[in-house]
Amino acid sequence: MGGAIFAWVLAFLYLCFIVCCWKNISLGASILEAASDFVTSNIRVLWLPIVSYLFCVPFVCYWVVTAVYLYSIGEPEFEDMSFVANIKWTDQTRYMIWFFVFGLCWSIAFIICV
Repeated sequence: MGGAIFAWVLAFLYLCFIVCCWKNISLGASILEAASDFVTSNIRVLWLPIVSYLFCVPFVCYWVVTAVYLYSIGEPEFEDMSFVANIKWTDQTRYMIWFFVFGLCWSIAFIICV
């Protein structure tokens, strides 16, 4: 019984919030209607995400291959009974990797903005 009362109280509060925010809900619906009218009249805008995706995929593939090469810069340290070597980086290599990560973020943002 207590759960049902709690559910009814929550439903009533939700109804009060909807009534109080009716003006904002109406504004949001009007904005969505205007946006759908724009997309309907300018159907070419639907191609933009697809084109930017097609430009980003080869760039990210190139970035991953280059990141593997950057990761391997340094002196390998081998441990006993291990098949994988640890790479000893210098500070310059660390800065280069961070710069490369920043370059990825900047380039993807540039492609999306263009």
